[in-house]
Amino acid sequence: MEKMPEDHAYFVRRAQEEQRLAAEADTAEAKASHLKLAEEYTARAAEVGERAVGKAEGAALQPDETDPANIDQTRTAGPASIRDRDPRRGWDEVDEQSDESFPASDPPSIP
Repeated sequence: MEKMPEDHAYFVRRAQEEQRLAAEADTAEAKASHLKLAEEYTARAAEVGERAVGKAEGAALQPDETDPANIDQTRTAGPASIRDRDPRRGWDEVDEQSDESFPASDPPSIP
């Protein structure tokens, strides 16, 4: 049996080729066979890709992406929770305007 390369791009190309062959297949059996191979190659590409880059995790959860003095300032939603009762650091103008504009999707522009 041929040893398969551990290359993400290889498996992606093979999956695309099998999908193309499935679209051109003359019989339902041939089409199903090519689609099954395409699924297997797609799964293998995902497996190889995850190993290469590691498990994805949100940037906000990375220790080096958070301010240790600000870690506990997450609050629940609602009018009663609009201000932090005991902030670990003082708020600056951006913090104040961000809080006032919550839950707007865009941050405030400070001149």
